[in-house]
Amino acid sequence: MASPTTMTALQLSRRIGLPDAPVILDVRIAEDVAADLRCLPGANARHFRSVPTWAGEFTVRNVVVSCQ
Repeated sequence: MASPTTMTALQLSRRIGLPDAPVILDVRIAEDVAADLRCLPGANARHFRSVPTWAGEFTVRNVVVSCQ
């Protein structure tokens, strides 16, 4: 049974571009980005160590976090 806090790649791809699409946050470290340059369409790059400084921007939105 899937967790209510997870989303498959197929589920996410069906929601991209829709008005209620979640914000996609890419929190991979620089070394991981350099090793694999692929990214999710519309993803916002954010540093995982500074979550307290930017997390408040997303309190009223659904968020998908992409990491290693």
